[in-house]
Amino acid sequence: MSKSKNYIVRAEAIARDALAKIQKADADLRAAEQRRKENRAPRTGMVDVEVMARAARAEADYAEAKAAYEKCCRELPAATLGNLSAIRRELSAALGDEYSADPSAIDARTLELLKCGILRSDEYVRLMNGAMNDGNDTMARIIGRYAAAAAEDMENRYGPSDQRVMELRAIALQGDSSAGTVGDKLGAFDALVETFRTVVSNTSMIDYWDELTTPIIKSF
Repeated sequence: MSKSKNYIVRAEAIARDALAKIQKADADLRAAEQRRKENRAPRTGMVDVEVMARAARAEADYAEAKAAYEKCCRELPAATLGNLSAIRRELSAALGDEYSADPSAIDARTLELLKCGILRSDEYVRLMNGAMNDGNDTMARIIGRYAAAAAEDMENRYGPSDQRVMELRAIALQGDSSAGTVGDKLGAFDALVETFRTVVSNTSMIDYWDELTTPIIKSF
Protein backbone atom coordinates (compact mmCIF):
# COMPACT_ATOMS: atom_id res chain seq x y z
CA MET A 1 0.00 0.00 0.00
CA SER A 2 1.37 3.42 -0.95
CA LYS A 3 1.86 6.01 1.77
CA SER A 4 -0.81 8.25 0.30
CA LYS A 5 -3.36 5.42 0.22
CA ASN A 6 -3.16 5.21 4.01
CA TYR A 7 -5.00 8.53 4.17
CA ILE A 8 -8.07 7.40 2.26
CA VAL A 9 -8.10 4.10 4.17
CA ARG A 10 -8.10 6.06 7.44
CA ALA A 11 -10.85 8.33 6.17
CA GLU A 12 -13.01 5.42 5.06
CA ALA A 13 -12.63 3.75 8.47
CA ILE A 14 -13.68 6.95 10.27
CA ALA A 15 -16.70 7.40 7.99
CA ARG A 16 -17.66 3.74 8.34
CA ASP A 17 -17.45 3.96 12.14
CA ALA A 18 -19.72 7.01 12.18
CA LEU A 19 -22.29 5.32 9.97
CA ALA A 20 -22.18 2.19 12.14
CA LYS A 21 -22.88 4.30 15.23
CA ILE A 22 -25.84 5.99 13.53
CA GLN A 23 -27.14 2.62 12.38
CA LYS A 24 -26.83 1.19 15.90
CA ALA A 25 -28.59 4.21 17.41
CA ASP A 26 -31.40 3.74 14.90
CA ALA A 27 -31.66 0.02 15.72
CA ASP A 28 -31.69 0.79 19.46
CA LEU A 29 -34.47 3.31 18.91
CA ARG A 30 -36.55 0.85 16.88
CA ALA A 31 -36.09 -1.82 19.55
CA ALA A 32 -37.06 0.62 22.31
CA GLU A 33 -40.10 1.70 20.35
CA GLN A 34 -41.19 -1.91 19.94
CA ARG A 35 -40.78 -2.61 23.68
CA ARG A 36 -42.76 0.55 24.40
CA LYS A 37 -45.64 -0.71 22.24
CA GLU A 38 -45.54 -4.14 23.83
CA ASN A 39 -45.56 -2.75 27.39
CA ARG A 40 -48.15 -0.01 27.25
CA ALA A 41 -50.23 0.15 30.40
CA PRO A 42 -53.98 -0.30 29.90
CA ARG A 43 -55.92 2.94 30.01
CA THR A 44 -58.86 1.48 31.84
CA GLY A 45 -59.47 -1.11 34.54
CA MET A 46 -57.23 -2.40 37.25
CA VAL A 47 -53.53 -2.21 36.40
CA ASP A 48 -50.92 -4.43 38.01
CA VAL A 49 -48.02 -2.64 39.65
CA GLU A 50 -45.49 -4.70 37.70
CA VAL A 51 -47.24 -3.86 34.45
CA MET A 52 -47.06 -0.17 35.31
CA ALA A 53 -43.39 -0.49 36.19
CA ARG A 54 -42.60 -2.22 32.89
CA ALA A 55 -44.54 0.41 30.99
CA ALA A 56 -42.70 3.22 32.78
CA ARG A 57 -39.35 1.55 32.15
CA ALA A 58 -40.16 1.01 28.48
CA GLU A 59 -41.27 4.64 28.14
CA ALA A 60 -38.05 5.87 29.77
CA ASP A 61 -35.93 3.58 27.60
CA TYR A 62 -37.69 4.88 24.50
CA ALA A 63 -37.13 8.51 25.48
CA GLU A 64 -33.46 7.78 26.17
CA ALA A 65 -32.98 5.94 22.86
CA LYS A 66 -34.77 8.70 20.94
CA ALA A 67 -32.57 11.38 22.53
CA ALA A 68 -29.42 9.34 21.80
CA TYR A 69 -30.43 8.83 18.16
CA GLU A 70 -31.25 12.51 17.63
CA LYS A 71 -27.96 13.56 19.22
CA CYS A 72 -26.07 11.07 17.07
CA CYS A 73 -27.69 12.36 13.87
CA ARG A 74 -27.19 15.97 14.90
CA GLU A 75 -23.56 15.88 16.06
CA LEU A 76 -21.79 12.89 14.51
CA PRO A 77 -21.96 13.86 10.80
CA ALA A 78 -20.44 17.30 11.42
CA ALA A 79 -17.74 15.89 13.69
CA THR A 80 -16.89 13.22 11.12
CA LEU A 81 -16.70 15.73 8.28
CA GLY A 82 -14.35 17.78 10.42
CA ASN A 83 -12.10 14.75 10.88
CA LEU A 84 -12.21 14.01 7.16
CA SER A 85 -11.24 17.60 6.37
CA ALA A 86 -8.24 17.31 8.68
CA ILE A 87 -7.13 14.10 6.94
CA ARG A 88 -7.51 15.78 3.55
CA ARG A 89 -5.18 18.56 4.65
CA GLU A 90 -2.66 15.94 5.73
CA LEU A 91 -3.05 14.15 2.39
CA SER A 92 -2.58 17.36 0.41
CA ALA A 93 0.63 18.14 2.29
CA ALA A 94 1.91 14.59 1.89
CA LEU A 95 1.24 14.60 -1.84
CA GLY A 96 3.02 17.93 -2.13
CA ASP A 97 6.06 16.42 -0.46
CA GLU A 98 5.90 13.21 -2.47
CA TYR A 99 5.64 14.90 -5.85
CA SER A 100 7.79 17.98 -5.26
CA ALA A 101 11.10 18.24 -7.10
CA ASP A 102 13.89 16.81 -4.93
CA PRO A 103 17.50 17.77 -5.75
CA SER A 104 18.79 14.65 -3.98
CA ALA A 105 16.81 12.49 -6.41
CA ILE A 106 18.69 13.75 -9.48
CA ASP A 107 20.72 11.07 -11.26
CA ALA A 108 23.77 13.02 -12.45
CA ARG A 109 24.84 10.47 -15.07
CA THR A 110 21.40 10.31 -16.62
CA LEU A 111 21.20 14.08 -16.59
CA GLU A 112 24.49 14.33 -18.47
CA LEU A 113 23.17 11.94 -21.11
CA LEU A 114 20.06 14.07 -21.50
CA LYS A 115 22.12 17.21 -21.87
CA CYS A 116 24.24 15.63 -24.63
CA GLY A 117 21.21 15.31 -26.88
CA ILE A 118 22.30 11.97 -28.30
CA LEU A 119 19.44 9.81 -27.03
CA ARG A 120 17.09 7.95 -29.35
CA SER A 121 13.35 7.90 -28.67
CA ASP A 122 13.49 4.30 -27.42
CA GLU A 123 16.22 5.31 -24.98
CA TYR A 124 14.01 8.05 -23.58
CA VAL A 125 11.37 5.37 -23.09
CA ARG A 126 13.76 3.14 -21.12
CA LEU A 127 14.94 6.04 -18.97
CA MET A 128 11.38 7.09 -18.22
CA ASN A 129 10.34 3.54 -17.38
CA GLY A 130 13.28 3.29 -14.99
CA ALA A 131 12.40 6.55 -13.25
CA MET A 132 8.74 5.59 -12.95
CA ASN A 133 9.58 2.12 -11.61
CA ASP A 134 11.87 3.70 -9.01
CA GLY A 135 9.17 6.17 -8.01
CA ASN A 136 11.58 8.99 -8.88
CA ASP A 137 9.18 11.76 -9.85
CA THR A 138 11.97 14.34 -10.07
CA MET A 139 13.86 12.40 -12.74
CA ALA A 140 10.61 11.57 -14.54
CA ARG A 141 9.88 15.27 -14.84
CA ILE A 142 13.40 16.05 -16.04
CA ILE A 143 13.32 13.25 -18.62
CA GLY A 144 9.91 14.43 -19.77
CA ARG A 145 11.18 17.99 -20.20
CA TYR A 146 14.13 16.86 -22.33
CA ALA A 147 11.88 14.50 -24.30
CA ALA A 148 9.55 17.42 -25.10
CA ALA A 149 12.47 19.48 -26.41
CA ALA A 150 13.72 16.51 -28.46
CA ALA A 151 10.22 16.01 -29.88
CA GLU A 152 10.09 19.63 -31.03
CA ASP A 153 13.45 19.29 -32.76
CA MET A 154 12.55 15.99 -34.43
CA GLU A 155 9.14 17.27 -35.51
CA ASN A 156 10.80 20.19 -37.29
CA ARG A 157 12.94 17.72 -39.22
CA TYR A 158 10.58 14.80 -39.86
CA GLY A 159 7.06 16.09 -39.28
CA PRO A 160 4.50 15.50 -36.49
CA SER A 161 3.45 12.03 -37.70
CA ASP A 162 6.92 10.50 -37.37
CA GLN A 163 6.90 7.50 -34.99
CA ARG A 164 9.83 8.86 -33.00
CA VAL A 165 8.10 12.18 -32.51
CA MET A 166 4.99 10.46 -31.17
CA GLU A 167 7.07 8.36 -28.78
CA LEU A 168 8.81 11.43 -27.45
CA ARG A 169 5.51 13.26 -27.03
CA ALA A 170 4.21 10.33 -25.00
CA ILE A 171 7.31 10.45 -22.77
CA ALA A 172 6.84 14.19 -22.27
CA LEU A 173 3.25 13.58 -21.15
CA GLN A 174 4.43 10.94 -18.68
CA GLY A 175 6.80 13.46 -17.19
CA ASP A 176 3.89 15.80 -16.51
CA SER A 177 1.74 13.05 -15.01
CA SER A 178 2.56 13.86 -11.36
CA ALA A 179 0.35 16.95 -11.39
CA GLY A 180 -2.51 14.84 -12.68
CA THR A 181 -1.80 12.18 -10.08
CA VAL A 182 -2.09 14.67 -7.23
CA GLY A 183 -5.36 15.99 -8.62
CA ASP A 184 -6.73 12.48 -9.14
CA LYS A 185 -5.94 11.42 -5.57
CA LEU A 186 -7.48 14.53 -4.04
CA GLY A 187 -10.48 14.08 -6.32
CA ALA A 188 -10.92 10.48 -5.16
CA PHE A 189 -10.72 11.59 -1.53
CA ASP A 190 -13.35 14.26 -2.17
CA ALA A 191 -15.56 11.62 -3.82
CA LEU A 192 -15.36 9.54 -0.64
CA VAL A 193 -16.35 12.55 1.47
CA GLU A 194 -19.25 13.36 -0.85
CA THR A 195 -20.41 9.75 -0.64
CA PHE A 196 -20.43 10.04 3.15
CA ARG A 197 -22.50 13.25 2.93
CA THR A 198 -25.02 11.49 0.71
CA VAL A 199 -25.29 8.34 2.80
CA VAL A 200 -25.47 10.12 6.15
CA SER A 201 -28.34 12.23 4.87
CA ASN A 202 -30.18 9.11 3.71
CA THR A 203 -29.43 6.40 6.26
CA SER A 204 -31.25 3.75 4.23
CA MET A 205 -28.13 3.77 2.02
CA ILE A 206 -25.74 2.78 4.82
CA ASP A 207 -25.92 -0.89 3.81
CA TYR A 208 -24.58 0.10 0.38
CA TRP A 209 -21.49 1.87 1.77
CA ASP A 210 -19.02 -0.83 0.68
CA GLU A 211 -20.53 -1.02 -2.78
CA LEU A 212 -20.28 2.76 -3.18
CA THR A 213 -16.78 3.27 -1.81
CA THR A 214 -14.79 0.20 -2.92
CA PRO A 215 -14.32 1.53 -6.48
CA ILE A 216 -13.16 4.88 -5.10
CA ILE A 217 -10.54 3.32 -2.84
CA LYS A 218 -9.34 0.93 -5.58
CA SER A 219 -8.81 3.87 -7.93
CA PHE A 220 -6.70 5.74 -5.39
